[in-house]
Amino acid sequence: MEDEETKSQLAETFSKVLNGSYYHFAKDTVRFTDYKNNEIIELKGLWWTDGDTLVIGQLQKMSVQKYLITKLSNTELHMKMINPRDGVPFKSSMIFKKEELMDFD
Repeated sequence: MEDEETKSQLAETFSKVLNGSYYHFAKDTVRFTDYKNNEIIELKGLWWTDGDTLVIGQLQKMSVQKYLITKLSNTELHMKMINPRDGVPFKSSMIFKKEELMDFD
């Protein structure tokens, strides 16, 4: 029974992360989400690129995260988080698709 409960909790957490994750880039600023203490939180930071690496520096704390850009087009961004301990990209990829915001005026 505990295994089923654990699986259910993991599925719920995974669903929260997938449904609540976003990165919104505007000029040199990025708003994005992270999952901490069982909830999705919104963060703000500065972003820049260094060759094929996207660097995001959080404004709330002294923290920098690097991502290897594996594909970039007008509509999609594919990237892999770089392990801060050894500088090697993780195997899993993240894919973001550009969404046009609708203007209701």
